[in-house]
Amino acid sequence: IHVHLTEDVWKAREAALGSYDIMFDTPYLDPVGTFFASRGMSDMLVKGCKLTLEKSELIEQLKREEYDVMMAENFDMCGIG
Repeated sequence: IHVHLTEDVWKAREAALGSYDIMFDTPYLDPVGTFFASRGMSDMLVKGCKLTLEKSELIEQLKREEYDVMMAENFDMCGIG
């Protein structure tokens, strides 16, 4: 399921990752960098999760499917919410 990101979420992503495409290319793998990046990353994830949950049509479609199994990545637990 792909949810198109709003400008608000893109701004939070840019604040968290800067010019890097993925987190693992950033200098955040050191403890100090991680400390400073955590606020930007959490802001990005919260806004993305909120955007997903606001898609009431998508949520209703998923409820109708009556899935037996749920899989979510460790990085972003929004899918479990």
